[in-house]
Amino acid sequence: MIKITPYFDLPDQKKILATYLNMIADVVPFFPEDVLWDFPKAATMRGNKPRNRTNKYLKVLSHYFDEKAIENKEKRTVDALLAQEIIKHYSIDMHEALYRGFSGGHVNPEGLRRLLTFSMPFGKPPADIDYRNRRSKAQQPYYKQYSDDMYDHVFRYEAFSNHPDIYRFVKMLGVEVCPYCNRQYITTVSNDSKPIRPQLDHFKNKKEYPYFALSINNLIPSCGVCNLLKHNKDKDILYPYQEGVEDRYVFRTEPRDNRIALLLSGARMAPQDFEIKLAPGLKPVDRQFETRIMNSIDIFAVNDLYQSHKTYVSDMYFQRYIITDELIDAIHKQFQELFPSKEEVKHMLLMMNTEPEHWKDRPLAKLTHDIKEEIDGLYQNRVGEDSGIDIVDADIDLCK
Repeated sequence: MIKITPYFDLPDQKKILATYLNMIADVVPFFPEDVLWDFPKAATMRGNKPRNRTNKYLKVLSHYFDEKAIENKEKRTVDALLAQEIIKHYSIDMHEALYRGFSGGHVNPEGLRRLLTFSMPFGKPPADIDYRNRRSKAQQPYYKQYSDDMYDHVFRYEAFSNHPDIYRFVKMLGVEVCPYCNRQYITTVSNDSKPIRPQLDHFKNKKEYPYFALSINNLIPSCGVCNLLKHNKDKDILYPYQEGVEDRYVFRTEPRDNRIALLLSGARMAPQDFEIKLAPGLKPVDRQFETRIMNSIDIFAVNDLYQSHKTYVSDMYFQRYIITDELIDAIHKQFQELFPSKEEVKHMLLMMNTEPEHWKDRPLAKLTHDIKEEIDGLYQNRVGEDSGIDIVDADIDLCK
């Protein structure tokens, strides 16, 4: 639930788009010049790469055409004509947007480019580009077939995900930490022997939105856990390319019976008798955002998964007990050339910059930021004096 930068706001946006479109030209059954209309030289050099005539492909082809309708046509042209037929059966609106004024299987390059690079407002497709056709119950089996054909034979994500340039493309997006949970690194390694990359979650799922299966702004680099949890769920959640949870919801420790004294005392082995919760912050939120954040918390099991980080939170309380303001002042004075400000000393001690713009760089950065603020607030409130915190067993040596 951390905001990440969309490709069009990155310094290498032109290179990213060129890499992406070249991959698309390799896997979709459209003519290269229709996909690469901004790169005419690249389109000319690619030539035609027709699909393999597998039994599965030939069966689909025979469903849409009789043999005479496609005889004597080049295989690449047949591929493009098949894509046109599948799209026409799936959605008349989509067919109009992509093929009006064009013939011979060629698509309107501007219409195709808009479909591939659309920018969703808060994760919702623009009204004029949401091509789901509502069908009667009697038509549903046919609609499912057309949906499968759209995914398998037009917007072919499996071929895209296995493209040789997929690692380079994902690495160029620059997402190092899962934006959904902010718990795991998702580093891309393009080593030939052991390539590693994040999973790409389809924000609008492939089952209901097969025509968005290759759209660049629909592909969210994420960890395997979040991708599995989300799967085909089509709920209104936070859209990482546009918004994050920020300080509108914050992580908090919730000790049982408000007994937080053990943690604040600096007890190294304090019992973890508390829960970690993502709760509303001080800023009011509108109903739509609240719906998105609550759905996100539910789908990604945020409050459940973060219970595994209790030791980390306990260590933060212990660290705050030891790292006093006096210690920070002393480090700052002694190493001013290394740490121009006291905040930088704190970042060094926490081993991360916890400012919101850096949450996307380190796992648990938001949790660290929020719990740090909570602990600082508790100390500033002079624990035990009109703070509402129940201090118990004060005569016990808690640091043993």
